[in-house]
Parts: sequence; C-alpha cells; structure tokens
Amino acid sequence: MKNWFLPDHYVHSCLEVEPEKLKEHGVRLCILDIDNTLVPSDSEEVGEEEIRYVQDLKDAGIIPVAISNNMAGRALRISRTLNADCIFFALKPLRPGLYRALKRYQVSPQECVIIGDQLITDICGGNRMGIFTILVDPKGNDNIFGKISRRAEKLILKYYKKKGLFDKGDNDGEM
Repeated sequence: MKNWFLPDHYVHSCLEVEPEKLKEHGVRLCILDIDNTLVPSDSEEVGEEEIRYVQDLKDAGIIPVAISNNMAGRALRISRTLNADCIFFALKPLRPGLYRALKRYQVSPQECVIIGDQLITDICGGNRMGIFTILVDPKGNDNIFGKISRRAEKLILKYYKKKGLFDKGDNDGEM
C-alpha cells in the first residue's frame, strides 16, 4: 500500500526549493499551498522573498500556481500579490483542485510538484495524483481545522519515524 502521507522530500521552507533544480527534473508546474506555506494562515501579507521566489519559478520556465482549500476572497488577493494563477476551494486531499491545475496547464503529474505544510491535505493530495510532494514547516499558527489536522499528523509522523521512513532532520531527498 502506498504511504499516502509520506512526502517525497522535506525542507524547512519553500524558499529552499531551487527553481533551477526543479527545471532540471522536468518540472513545468509548481503548485504552492497558500496557508502556512506561503503566508501565515491568519495573514494576507506576502513577503518579498515569496514574491521573488514565484518570479524565480517563472524565470526558470516553471508555472507557479497558488492553491487553497479556502474560498476565493483571500486566496485570490494573495495570488494577485504573487502575480500567480490561483486554484481556490481545491478540496485537497481530493483530486478536483489538483486535477484542474494539471488540466489547465496541460501537464502530467510527473511534470508537477506540490509544496505544502500539511500531510493530510497537501502531501496526501499530491501523492494520490502521482505528483512529487515536498513538505515544509508551517509559517504560522493554524486555524481550528489545522489544529485538528496537526494532531493526526503527529501520529502519522511518529509511525513513519518508527518505521524509519521519515526524519525531519534528514534532508537527503533528491530535488
């Protein structure tokens, strides 16, 4: 059985994922979770580093798409600041939002990467679609749904660590 919640790679921040390396691996589309990956979930303030990172993706020939399970308002405002397309009400870990992104840009899952801070939504959703998954540390505090999810994630990570499948200190993964 596939380890649905196991990321392919782990870094502290999406800013550590080098666009040129993604390009070398054939990535054409980078799906970036908004809440607690790009900006804290209780903020709409996008940092200059994140804006620059999205531009660096574009400069490398990679299409950046901001994604959120939330409704349009905040997600669209943040994506406008990033000058990136947006998929809102994505329903991660279900497939509709991720499928929309792949179809819109006519890329295969093998040409895509998803970067996010949650195992249960971002990583599971990406894994279910066959997309390369990168887990990052959360940027801020969670809302009530995030807090519930984090409790389950702790149990999942404990299981993966016990099995020797995941170590947040080990960053040997390719990409």
